[in-house]
Amino acid sequence: MFPTQTGISHSGIGARDVVREVLDACQKESIDVFLYYSMVFNNDCYQEHPDWRILDSAALASRQKAGGSDVLGGRYGVCCPNTAYRQFVFDQLREIAQRYPDCSGFFLDMVFWPEVCYCPSCRDRFKRETGLDLPLVINWGMPEWEAFQNSRESWLREFARQANEVIWSVLRKPVLHQFGATPRPWSSGFTEKMADYADLIVGDFYGGLEQESFICKYFKSIASEKPFVYITAACDSSLAEHTAYKSREALLAHYSTVLAHGGGFMFVNPIEPDGEIGSQIYEDMKWVFQKAASLETDKSGELLYDAAVLFHQESQIDLLDNGSEVEKRSHRQPHLEASVKAFELLIQDHILCGVISSAEIHRLKPGQILFCCNVERISAKECEEIAAFVKKGGSAYLSGTTDLKLLEKFGIIGQGEIGVNNTYVRFQDPEKWNAACKGIVSCYHPLCRILDTGKADILAMAMLPYPETSEKFVTIHSNPPYEMTNYPAVLYKRWEHGRIIYTACDFESNSKYLHRQIFRKLIKKLPFELSFACNAPWTIETIVLKFANKYRITFLNHLQEDRTVKVENIHCRLEGCCAKKVLLLQEHRELPFATSRGGTEFTLPVVYEFSAVEVYT
Repeated sequence: MFPTQTGISHSGIGARDVVREVLDACQKESIDVFLYYSMVFNNDCYQEHPDWRILDSAALASRQKAGGSDVLGGRYGVCCPNTAYRQFVFDQLREIAQRYPDCSGFFLDMVFWPEVCYCPSCRDRFKRETGLDLPLVINWGMPEWEAFQNSRESWLREFARQANEVIWSVLRKPVLHQFGATPRPWSSGFTEKMADYADLIVGDFYGGLEQESFICKYFKSIASEKPFVYITAACDSSLAEHTAYKSREALLAHYSTVLAHGGGFMFVNPIEPDGEIGSQIYEDMKWVFQKAASLETDKSGELLYDAAVLFHQESQIDLLDNGSEVEKRSHRQPHLEASVKAFELLIQDHILCGVISSAEIHRLKPGQILFCCNVERISAKECEEIAAFVKKGGSAYLSGTTDLKLLEKFGIIGQGEIGVNNTYVRFQDPEKWNAACKGIVSCYHPLCRILDTGKADILAMAMLPYPETSEKFVTIHSNPPYEMTNYPAVLYKRWEHGRIIYTACDFESNSKYLHRQIFRKLIKKLPFELSFACNAPWTIETIVLKFANKYRITFLNHLQEDRTVKVENIHCRLEGCCAKKVLLLQEHRELPFATSRGGTEFTLPVVYEFSAVEVYT
């Protein structure tokens, strides 16, 4: 969109410098402008330089593949940063930085692998650095495959770091890196370590409010002292939509959720091919910004949580893919699925919940509870930190295919699997867990074979269904439980001053009522302290930020994005806080309160879309 010396200018702009026009116009209105650059997606380079293309193991490039994912399938040309394309990108970034030194900063998008690349440049570099050929078959746990994935991740970080250095060699302005690849599987090569190269953490997402709350908490963790910005589409509900806009109420729900976490918000609006933009959406956003202005006051607070879900990006794998060719991988993400569903159940029960990165494990305190759900690829250092947390008085819930290295830290030895796609666990005390099903709960995956419990309390044993063939089975639609094994499936264990539960069945992943109730009952066996309690219905999420002299409690009333039901008289108690004043933020009026036993109690009169209270200490 400017007369470039290093690339191709848009044919529709002639000699105009549209970037300069927009930059000057925004600066007149005191609007910050960050210059956007797509780092891997480049159709012109893809067309002009076939040797720059990302190639899969069959030597197919992105626009040669029929169908495919949101990235592949014909529309997008993606280029490999291990080719000469890298230097092209750096030349462009240098030119842009020199041409627009008065910009506010840079937004570098798409620094991830859209596909597992087997281009000659990647093959040569991997051979040169490791002496190995690129593996074609997935095999987590094997040195050759682990080396390949480690290289893919480090190559991306190097690309991001060098891009920053090119920009900063011209001018020192903030650089934003796109973290929208956060929920993507291992093939993206994107990890939380990319935060080291970003002045701000920014990501665009197009899921629901539960995803937004999860991501905001994770961004809060990896950002540390840095700001974070959550981006979503003004259209409903992806960039592929062009005319169907979200309602004002839905936009307000997204905006208030980000502000409740102390983040910044940005919405993406499509531009017509002739350059026109719709005016109504900007009127809607003006209404949204005014409606939630009270939450814009302070964004520096620390997120308070009693439960922490570990979101471990290196565990975005599926062990069932072992032995499969790369192009035939499942794209399943057991860790993400289990972590998000555990998170949703916790916030529904008004347990203050954080989503933490592995870098935050050492910050956990006694009295908190950590959830490691299908954490399949964890380092020895992280295992040590989790064990130290439990030893000092923390609680941990470990589930499913969580790395055996971590189980061994607690004296639990596992080896191999039991069953295939249909297994069961049977609780030792059916009356306590669920009498209606005789304490037998279905699983939908193989179970870890536990060989030694390390003197744990066995809560449930593994069971197998009736054997079946394609022609012979017991019942027409299901495979009922049949054979009790000698292998434990759910364990409870005291470990120094702390407690753990390991369950071979990831109950949290299943949305069925029975599995949700089992998950909740297991949590109740683990001791942890509640910093905040209220009697709000499950449709309301509570978020607490801690400041130097106050707490801010936000109540998000999100039954649906564009529909709310008024909730009245929510009684709340905040522990560890003897308040001097309780202020209803939107109305800027004080609420009556009482202090007792080191805590503060108050009643929130009403919540519509959201409400916020500040408790001053």
